[in-house]
Amino acid sequence: LIARAAARQREIATRLSIGASRRRIIRQLLTESLVLATAAGLLGVGIAYILPPYVLARAMDQPPNLRFEPDMYVMAFSVALSAVASVLFGLAPALHATRVSVAGAMKEQAFGSRLRLRSVLLGAQVALSVILLVAAGLMMRGVQHASERNPGFEVSNISVISFELPANSYNPGRIRTLLSGLQDALGNAPNLHPYGLARTAPFANGHWWTSFRLRGEDATRERLIETQEVAGDYFGVLGVPIVSGQGFEPSDARRGAVLVNETMARQYLGDEHALGRTVILGKEAREVVGIVKDTYATGLDSIEPLIYAPVSGREMPQLLLRSSSAGAVDSATAIAKRLDPRIQVRAEPLAAQLERHLSPARTASALAAMLGLLALTLASVGMSGVFAYVVRQRTREIGIRMALSGFDLVTYGAVCLVLSAAAIAASWRPARRAMRVEPVQALRYE
Repeated sequence: LIARAAARQREIATRLSIGASRRRIIRQLLTESLVLATAAGLLGVGIAYILPPYVLARAMDQPPNLRFEPDMYVMAFSVALSAVASVLFGLAPALHATRVSVAGAMKEQAFGSRLRLRSVLLGAQVALSVILLVAAGLMMRGVQHASERNPGFEVSNISVISFELPANSYNPGRIRTLLSGLQDALGNAPNLHPYGLARTAPFANGHWWTSFRLRGEDATRERLIETQEVAGDYFGVLGVPIVSGQGFEPSDARRGAVLVNETMARQYLGDEHALGRTVILGKEAREVVGIVKDTYATGLDSIEPLIYAPVSGREMPQLLLRSSSAGAVDSATAIAKRLDPRIQVRAEPLAAQLERHLSPARTASALAAMLGLLALTLASVGMSGVFAYVVRQRTREIGIRMALSGFDLVTYGAVCLVLSAAAIAASWRPARRAMRVEPVQALRYE
């Protein structure tokens, strides 16, 4: 808008010289800005109707059951925002355009202050697009690293089977009876060995937290820790080694044994002296009988302290099988149906749960990349307008150079070099600032 108003300086000066008021010219320029903003707002609303379902369908295997179409409130807000934007971004160019020197504009003289304002706004626009693109790039790299990270256990060829019990038909006592029958039946089915049970399978986005403290500590020292309930050969199915001690025995559920991961042992139990220690989990004393190798079972971003306890039977756990064949899944389904025909069984690969776990981060990084590209497009439009005006201002100079040299390739090259240098200068400082950020300092800041 500034470049366009500057290009019309001679027209505005002519109108001022023949008696037009500054207010009338400002009103006309603001009206033109409003028309432009209205057209852009309508285009944006149209894109808002079409784009979200397409993006969600491309980014997520199972899009959320939510409506993302704009309603009347969004329409009203968009129209109001377009009007405000037209006034905010059209007022400054209009004021600058009407402060023109009539004599200078008639001679097409340049005005340094307006050129500086254009440069500042253009630099800010390019800097914003660089920041958004760098942020999007970092998010995409983070998601890529997370997807390539070894979670510490087997993901391929693992099936996760969930059991949905009839509503209001099972209390904790009946669930324990059903679970005992399921384990007996699974133990008598060799084609389903090994199998494991877990309150929530890895990457299921289910987290359970319990207060705990060490024996001898005051109750005020309680802190929250994540827990996981497992049974069967859970660690064998996933290929997670027990680095010290032993796994669960059938009697461990009664005597209150627990296992901890390496991070838990290192942070709270003294690592080498963790076995045999007693922790107060909730209100119950539990003995640490084994240390399990660290895994990224609860999230690929970090490894947190974790306590493994035997399945309590308060909820129906999920079944994990080291097989992705339809025959194994059908056998497990038949066992559950024999125990209660009303049970609904759902099976999916563990790899699918991993993809679903990464889906929100991938969607966020894709949206950030889209915003960055949009900002870059707007910055490119701004640079195009400003550079077109700069070239127009220097048309006489370019013509003189061409007349003197008779070789226009150098002139074209010089113009391209000047425009490229201006674009690089606008983005160099924010890019250097982003590259100089120390990862450790950024993490401490967060």
